[in-house]
Amino acid sequence: MRSATKKGRKPASTSRYLVSELSALTGLRKSAVKMELKRLRLSSVVVFGESVIEPNRELVAGAAALCQEISGKRSPKRPIPVPRAVLRFLAASQRGSVSKTLLGYIVRGLSLDSRTGQISSAGTVKASWISKTFELSLRGVKAARSELIRMKFISKDTGSFQRKLNRDGAYFRIDLSWTEPRLARNGDASPRISPLRIETRPVFAPPYKDRKTSYEFKNQKTQSRALKLPGVCKANAGRPTLRNVSLEDLKRYSRLRTLFEEAVARKWVQNSEASFLNWVSAAVRAQTVKARCPVRVFLAIVKRGRWDLITQPQEDRARSAILRNREREEGEIARSKSWTMPKITADPFSKSRCLSGR
Repeated sequence: MRSATKKGRKPASTSRYLVSELSALTGLRKSAVKMELKRLRLSSVVVFGESVIEPNRELVAGAAALCQEISGKRSPKRPIPVPRAVLRFLAASQRGSVSKTLLGYIVRGLSLDSRTGQISSAGTVKASWISKTFELSLRGVKAARSELIRMKFISKDTGSFQRKLNRDGAYFRIDLSWTEPRLARNGDASPRISPLRIETRPVFAPPYKDRKTSYEFKNQKTQSRALKLPGVCKANAGRPTLRNVSLEDLKRYSRLRTLFEEAVARKWVQNSEASFLNWVSAAVRAQTVKARCPVRVFLAIVKRGRWDLITQPQEDRARSAILRNREREEGEIARSKSWTMPKITADPFSKSRCLSGR
């Protein structure tokens, strides 16, 4: 707010600078604005008062290297004409990457001719230079550049060759007639009022007053108990295969032996007693160790040949299981061979026929 001077008196100051103005521009509370102004005064950057604002024209301690890096090949003391719209945008912006990237384009693009007073708004800059100078990530700089192009603050480079981009960076031109967009609290552009409601919109059917049965599945009869035959799961009823190993395959000796025969055919392991002992020992280890999926532990051991992970108790348990199942198989074979077909005499229809053997 600027106060008018009274007639007949020489004004001490033609302008008044209030904290409320900065609060309205930045969207911060007055207490936060006063605290930031105090930090700027203690850093010897600027002195803010109601009657005057005095910036420090000398370099702050430790800022000489940064000033030289930002100026590039130009003079560090050259004036940079920054439009007021850009200053208002920087004051209200809450995204540090966008603000720092904007400052990089202003430093490399805006210049004022000391003789003619003409403003130049074109230049070139590399995203890696902005990232290094302003301590930003390269990804954040590229995202901020896309945001500035979307807001039409800078133009997009479409005609430069790749060798020129590698050497000097992308060419850009700053729009001197640019006006800042309306900023929300998060710093993104958003309309001040909500859009008008559409006149024609689909009408949804009202809900039924009475509950009705769903007709999505017409056959909702329960399955008879006669069809639910007892037995193992249907997923494990077929022949076991290495393409789909289940936990049931590791628990049953017959299915584990079938998997071993398939592994021999695929040349995963050799067809030997030692290999079969290692195979069964891997299944024992997969079931004894604490693992989320024992099948993955078993396949990892047999595919990579990590037999060194098997402990002696696990190998002894596998050996006893192999011997027990082989003794049972040999007993069944012996019982099947002990029974023979009865022999019939030459005359099967005679009354004195006899059976020999069991």
